[in-house]
Amino acid sequence: LLALAERWLVDPRAALLPGPPARPTDDRGDPETSPARPPAQPVPLAELRRLDDLAGGADLAGLGAYRLGRAVRALAGCGPAARHRLLPELAESAQLAGWLAADAGDVAGALDAYRLALRAAATAGDPALAGHVLGSASHLLAGAGDPEGALVLARTAYAGARPWATPGLRALLLHRVALAAAVGGRAGAARQALGAARRVTGAPEPGREPPWLYWLDGPELAAMTGRTLVALGRPRPAEAPLHAVRQPGRPRTSAIYGGWLARGYLQLGEVERACAVAGEALLDAVRAGSPRALGNLAEVRRWLARHGDEPAVRRHRALVATAGPFLPRPGAPPGPGGRRGGPATRAARRAPAVRRGRSRPDSVVG
Repeated sequence: LLALAERWLVDPRAALLPGPPARPTDDRGDPETSPARPPAQPVPLAELRRLDDLAGGADLAGLGAYRLGRAVRALAGCGPAARHRLLPELAESAQLAGWLAADAGDVAGALDAYRLALRAAATAGDPALAGHVLGSASHLLAGAGDPEGALVLARTAYAGARPWATPGLRALLLHRVALAAAVGGRAGAARQALGAARRVTGAPEPGREPPWLYWLDGPELAAMTGRTLVALGRPRPAEAPLHAVRQPGRPRTSAIYGGWLARGYLQLGEVERACAVAGEALLDAVRAGSPRALGNLAEVRRWLARHGDEPAVRRHRALVATAGPFLPRPGAPPGPGGRRGGPATRAARRAPAVRRGRSRPDSVVG
């Protein structure tokens, strides 16, 4: 993915997906190159995106993979006219499937889907969506213990998508840079990216952002700032925005940012408050079915182990034990046939392989 990202940066509209060139046509179609069978029906991505607000990857990743598989089959063998219509659908399907797989704890499946999404978005001539794909992949790597790779992807995403990005997308990509830099110990780069994000926009304006950024608003951006501040060891100014974004009806958001808030309280030495917030976040992670949120809370438990004799820590440990049977398990969801590794992973792996390798993190500047 890192090598493919640098390739994309050279030409953000390059055709990275094999096949005939996609070109627009009028409504009469292209009878000479149209597919022998009609393509599958469009995937209702808007519905799946909004379900993602309420449930986590443990419940939705299989559905996202199945719909991506349909998008891949629809594109296979079609001519230029149909390809032009179907490529954006494939790109968005793959990005969302990757996001859901990441939330389910399936890192390999998510990266497979993101590679396909980047190829499809670039070939469709949509650098903004391609940047969002790389930003999503950066977010995954930052949480999976690869801040160096996360920083390369985030900087590449911002540099390549910036001329076409809306204010909200530019702010989001700068936050991806900030988080990757912060968790990688690059405090100066993180602060610089946070400052740039604040200057881009106060809050995304309705109607100006693409549909796949419908969820981005002022409180979300403020919470992203708070998360990065905790990663930088500055928990006090992070407290208010991290509290504000935790709302009823958004269990995964509450679980993820609750984990960061608990970390902040531990940095402040407020163990009892950290345990209370971590307990609420644990229950929200169960409600959401989000292994990614549980991974964040596992870090909190490691910090709490240093305070093992305190009553609040003992109560939290008992809560974790009680909740154990109900916790979502990380890994690839079964596909429609019950096999592990659904259509998203298999479809993404059909894309031509690129040379694997790591780029230097300073080869792309934000």
